[in-house]
Parts: sequence; structure tokens; C-alpha cells
Amino acid sequence: MRRTVNKIILVLLLLFCNLFAGLAQQEREPRKVIITAPDSVIKTSIQNKAFTGKILESRTYFWYYNGKINHNQGGFSGKLFHGKYEVFDNQQRLLTMGSFLNGLKEGSWVRWNRSGKMQASCSFKKGKLEGSLKTFTITGNLLTELNYKNDLLEGKSRYYLKDTVIIRKYRMGKEVPVENHRKLFSKMKITIPESDSKLSKKEKTKNLRLSENYSQD
Repeated sequence: MRRTVNKIILVLLLLFCNLFAGLAQQEREPRKVIITAPDSVIKTSIQNKAFTGKILESRTYFWYYNGKINHNQGGFSGKLFHGKYEVFDNQQRLLTMGSFLNGLKEGSWVRWNRSGKMQASCSFKKGKLEGSLKTFTITGNLLTELNYKNDLLEGKSRYYLKDTVIIRKYRMGKEVPVENHRKLFSKMKITIPESDSKLSKKEKTKNLRLSENYSQD
């Protein structure tokens, strides 16, 4: 009789331990959430476990609270986004795809228009633009190719006009003087018409807004 009771107790303890381990595992794993808006549906995941890392003041953190997306520079209150992030319109057409790592944008991000044509693509590293940011026309043709390092324009950037490719060079977010541009064009054997040697204020504003949208939206 005593042996039978001991076996039952042992079985109950094992079941309890397995249940506790399963609940603990669920608390550690990201939780999937669906956020609905009037014109879109967002499918993503949030971090269940408490964040114990260092908060970076210069980074923008994206977090979830009460069914809404929030973002703050250098801080958060709620559950951090963690994992795949997808945005669909009301017709289930994919509009945006990317990933978060502890609330920061990480890796490749892509946007499409409602016709399925690529609108823009870029890469992030710990919440900052890193590498190439490409934008496209409504028909899917390449419009600009901007290069970033640590969230600042760096190296060569290309602007594709109707029949001309304008190349401009940057260092730590600042444009290299025009004299150096002319030397660069000469070495690459590229001829730039004088009328196209500078971008219009409208074009510069458009490209700046595209990069800002990826950092903050």
C-alpha cells in the first residue's frame, strides 16, 4: 500500500514539474500578437521575458502596450517587439516585412506598394541604418541607392534620373566637396551634365524623408 502511495506521489510530482517547466518556457518565448488598424493588419511578436540588457540612448525602441505600437528614443514601457514583423492591407496584400531584436529594428526591411512592386529596402543593425537603402518608382524601377554606416550617409550614393545617374559621396553624413566629386567622376569615366550636377531641393527632401521613415515608423 505504501509503495502504491509513493508511486502516485512521484507521478504527481513529475507532472507538476513538467507543467511548471512548460509554463516557464512559455514565459521565455516571444508571444505572437495581431494588431488591427482601419486600413491594415500587423502580425508580429513581443518579448515575454523582462529585458535585462543595457538601454542605448541613441536608439529608438518599439514596444507594445494595450494593443498599440509605441516607440521612444532611449527607453520603453511595455513589451518590446521581438521577431518577425509583417504589415498587410485589408486585402491581405503584404506591404512591409522586417524583424525586431529586443525592440530594435534588425536585419533586412522591405516595403511594397499595393500593386506588389517594391517601394524601398534597407538593413538595420541594432536600430540604426547600416548598408544600402534603395528606393523605387511606382513601377518598380530603381530610383535611389543610398549607403549608410551607423545611421549616417557614408561612401557613394546613386540617384537615378531619366537618362542620368548622379553619384554623390559622403563621409560621416556630410557630403564630400564638389571638387572631390569631379575627381571621382573623372576616374570612373562618368560624364554628368552641368544641369544635373546638383539635386533639386525637392529630390533631396524626398530622399531624406524616405530614410527618416525607416528609422522612425
